[in-house]
Amino acid sequence: MTLPEIARRYSEHIHSKELSSLIELNKEFHALLRGLHASASSLFAASIIKKNKQTHLFILSDKEKAAYFQNDLKEIFPKKEILFFPSSYKRSAVKSENTKIDAGSVIMRTEVLSNIQDCCVVVSYPEALIEKVSSKENFKKNTLELKKGEEVPINFVEEMLIEYGFEIVDFVYEPGQFAVRGSIVDIFSFSNDFPYRIDFFDDEIDSIRTFDTVSQLSKAKFNKISIVPDIQNKTSAKNKTSFLKFINENTLVWSDDFNMLFDKIKQIPETDDYSNLITVKETAEDFKRFSTVEFSNSSFFNADNFFDFNITKHIQLNKNFELLANQLLDFQDKAYQNYVVSNNDKQIIRLNEILHLIFQMQRNISEIVFLFVKV
Repeated sequence: MTLPEIARRYSEHIHSKELSSLIELNKEFHALLRGLHASASSLFAASIIKKNKQTHLFILSDKEKAAYFQNDLKEIFPKKEILFFPSSYKRSAVKSENTKIDAGSVIMRTEVLSNIQDCCVVVSYPEALIEKVSSKENFKKNTLELKKGEEVPINFVEEMLIEYGFEIVDFVYEPGQFAVRGSIVDIFSFSNDFPYRIDFFDDEIDSIRTFDTVSQLSKAKFNKISIVPDIQNKTSAKNKTSFLKFINENTLVWSDDFNMLFDKIKQIPETDDYSNLITVKETAEDFKRFSTVEFSNSSFFNADNFFDFNITKHIQLNKNFELLANQLLDFQDKAYQNYVVSNNDKQIIRLNEILHLIFQMQRNISEIVFLFVKV
């Protein structure tokens, strides 16, 4: 059995079918999922993502939990785009005196803004959502769309890039740069991890592909791309808005702790620049547009639909393999089937050897029924 197959077990659960039916009614609702622990929440969420083709926004209580949650979804959907929406800063934007822009995070935020209008999945956390983003209108105004087969003069592309604040260089190596060599234009957009190489045949775009800045080798081909400048630093406060206003109304918003989001907003000192940060009042108003799903023990939005799961919280092992072995044996005695999941072959082999050694020492058992799952 593989991890996606385990995820399919969740799709067969009655609660997965009930919540999917609720979403299909296209009416506003607030659901509370009680009893989901650890990766059970991401596995159940994956069952809904697979059934309902819409945008899903997951707000985890902190950055680390958000990263783990995204990783779970990426393992379940290896071919699906699971985007991460981080804070622009290395430290919280709330503490303005300690903030420093993180270029990599700015690229990831811009990538989300470029793709959020399509069906996709976005994972984030409170500190990232506190920061305002460019409005839809301003973002579209500052985006250059290019298509394979389209006729557009190289001079026009060059003029637009300069107007957007791109720097012309001999060879691109970081976002915000472009280079022109004969019929080839290299552009490093803020909406992608790799730069684009556009080949022209006269005024027609013959091919579009990304490439590695070190090896110069091609990575992927595209029929259509969006070139986006540094929206974070070049957008005035009057053209910024809440991320919740930027996304579609049919987005389903999930969270393990909506209280945490509002608490973080309340902690913003009055001396900070509110023009670039959201407020409690406007955030509460923004949430009225969305249906929400909470995987928690209590509901922030006065849930009108409840789903209870009989999942036991995992005990703290602290690398105590004997404790893990005893737990697996206890589950086996109770007729449960054990699955140990890892994405590392060596870890699976090592853990298999350790557990079987402990089993044999404790109970002199030669045959243990539990399965190791390679992600």
